[in-house]
Amino acid sequence: MRIRFILLAAFAAALCACAPDNEPFLFRSALMGYLQEDGSLKGDDGRIYYFSNVQDSNGWEDVKRLMVLIDVTEKISGENTYSARLLNYEVPLYKEPVVGDDQHLIDSLGTSPLQVNDAWLAGGCINMVNTLLFADREKKHTVDLRLKEYPPSGDTLKFALMHNAGDDIVDEYAEDFSGSTFSFYSSFPIDQFLPENKDNLVLTLEWRWKGETNVITHSFK
Repeated sequence: MRIRFILLAAFAAALCACAPDNEPFLFRSALMGYLQEDGSLKGDDGRIYYFSNVQDSNGWEDVKRLMVLIDVTEKISGENTYSARLLNYEVPLYKEPVVGDDQHLIDSLGTSPLQVNDAWLAGGCINMVNTLLFADREKKHTVDLRLKEYPPSGDTLKFALMHNAGDDIVDEYAEDFSGSTFSFYSSFPIDQFLPENKDNLVLTLEWRWKGETNVITHSFK
């Protein structure tokens, strides 16, 4: 898993002061969306954005989701179509969740520590900013989202974020850990697991970080 990483949202406020006076924009936005065949972005906010400063989107052929920082410059057609300058982008980790709670699956996906710095539902996905520990940059790490039980026995969908550090030696308890941290965006599509009627549906997301199991809960109302 090799993903370039820049926390775009963290840069948004700082960059707002850097726009030249002769390049006005309607608003600035940091958001995820689905890349369309024509090179536009269908944002999770329901808008379509065409990038006025991107002439060649080669290298995006296999990309489905993008995290972008944009200046929206004008409304070009319809109710939700805009022209925008692309200031920066990142390709999030995008994977279908896996289903199951047997020990063999858990072992294969790994139980290495992985932090959830932020999480939100948008675009039919659970989206996150994550951080993992690594000792050797050349070692391969894998990250997956596991749905523990489907169909669920109750009204709760229980997800677990899994990290397999492979051959990398990650001592999460060492006070003098000599490795580094790596942060990245991730996005896991979950619409296929959601019922039409979401009333009273609860989502839980758990992860392991530095010896503790953390859980956050989202209730549909």
